[in-house]
Amino acid sequence: MDFAADVSFTLGLGGDSAVLDRHLRGAGEEGSAHALASVSEVNQAIGVLIAGGRSAAEGRAELHRLAAQSGTPTAEVARRTLRDARGWFPPQGS
Repeated sequence: MDFAADVSFTLGLGGDSAVLDRHLRGAGEEGSAHALASVSEVNQAIGVLIAGGRSAAEGRAELHRLAAQSGTPTAEVARRTLRDARGWFPPQGS
């Protein structure tokens, strides 16, 4: 799934108008796979919060608030959110 393409389509933007994750390191740089996995988990956790009725901005703010409150990295709060959400939205088996 290409998140940037989905955002462009949803907002009615043309082509490559939505540029996301520009801050991430390139594929050959050390730690890039870990950074990309963390961003993916944060985005998925925001999606869970959106499904619960928050806007994307509110979801992101909530993750950052919880991280600051607990002194835990945002990616870890996102992982916990996803783990907890699996009880609400169980994976669809094949």
